[in-house]
Amino acid sequence: LRARGAFKTVKRGPSPPFDVFFGLPKLSETPASFRRPPPGLGEHTDEVLKELGYSASQILRLRERLVV
Repeated sequence: LRARGAFKTVKRGPSPPFDVFFGLPKLSETPASFRRPPPGLGEHTDEVLKELGYSASQILRLRERLVV
């Protein structure tokens, strides 16, 4: 898989670089593109909770209680 280019090395912030599985199968007419690294743990938690109907104060309470 590595020889076929199935991994892309990415760097995010101060953490060391890491490999991400990328782009199989290879399609000549519609090749895959790598735009940005995957999100970090919890990076979109607030956005998801807001989409689920939680208010900012409810999210804050969840954070204070270490639920999220």
